[in-house]
Amino acid sequence: AEGKDDVRIFGSFRSVDGKWSEPAPLTEDDGVPHWNPVLHRASDGRIFLFYKVGKKIPQWKTYYKVSTDECNTFSDACEAVLGDTSGGRGPVRNKILTLDDGTGDPRTVASGIALYYKPEELIGKSIILVSNLKPVTLCGVESHGMIVAADAGEDVKVIFVDGVPAGSKVR
Repeated sequence: AEGKDDVRIFGSFRSVDGKWSEPAPLTEDDGVPHWNPVLHRASDGRIFLFYKVGKKIPQWKTYYKVSTDECNTFSDACEAVLGDTSGGRGPVRNKILTLDDGTGDPRTVASGIALYYKPEELIGKSIILVSNLKPVTLCGVESHGMIVAADAGEDVKVIFVDGVPAGSKVR
């Protein structure tokens, strides 16, 4: 039952004739409940399995695994935000956003703004993207830039620069 210490995440494949394979464990039996699995296919074809681990929501941590072979195998689990026990981050609470930076070149930027903005709130908006940073890996995603935002108490506000053409230099 949900919340029991032996709860973990299982997966199953459906064949072309509609039959399901036997469920196979996707997460470890570590004596702590696992919650809220989300699969996400990245633009490069990798499949991420995000999930929460913990007895109660305030103690949840978010982990992820990566598959490069259509979910036949997954990497070892990685903690998405080291030491975070805020109830878990990741795509259950923080939806994965894919945004066009307007340059015509694909760019992946990992950002925590999804907790504070719905995708439809960002349509037509211009933001400041710092793009001359060395790539870093965040939550298993290689990030090629940083969205400029400011803490506003319990909130985060993206710095919008509507009306400024894409690629403009910030001074």
